[in-house]
This record gives sequence, structure tokens and C-alpha cells, in this order.
Amino acid sequence: MNDKTILLSTVADLKEAFSSVILEMAKTPPVVPGERKKLNRAQAARFCGVSYHTFGSWVRADKIKERGLGRKNFFYKEDLIEALQNGDK
Repeated sequence: MNDKTILLSTVADLKEAFSSVILEMAKTPPVVPGERKKLNRAQAARFCGVSYHTFGSWVRADKIKERGLGRKNFFYKEDLIEALQNGDK
């Protein structure tokens, strides 16, 4: 969030200032320290710079580790970076 100086003259100004800050904070999801970034298959393919189908081939060939069960699969960014650095394409 940007550092700003706000001059308030009335209670209504204070309420409006708090409302705008709260709305701005609601737009960005909270960052939990130590939480790993999860990506779905389309996001992971985009992150790796390949097509959705190529990425699916990598997953089927066990070159990329897929997490989750059933239709709730996801990928960790850290796993993708490691696989790309190791040349596991």
C-alpha cells in the first residue's frame, strides 16, 4: 500500500478514508508467510511458457509433479521452477 498523508476535517471524511483503505485491501489477497503458491494446469503451463497440451504431456510423462486428487489437481511454483532448472522437460 502506498504511504499517504490524509488530512481529515470531519468524521465523515474519516469514515470515507477508512472505507477506501478497506476496499483497497480487499482487492489483494492476504499473503501468509510460508504458504506455497498453487497453480492450476493452465496457469502452470503459462508459467512454464508452453502450451496447455505440451504441459499435459510433461505431466503424463512424470516430468512435472502434479499434486492433489481427482479433479482438484494443482502444481507448486517451486516444483515447476525446479523441474525447469533440472531440464526435466
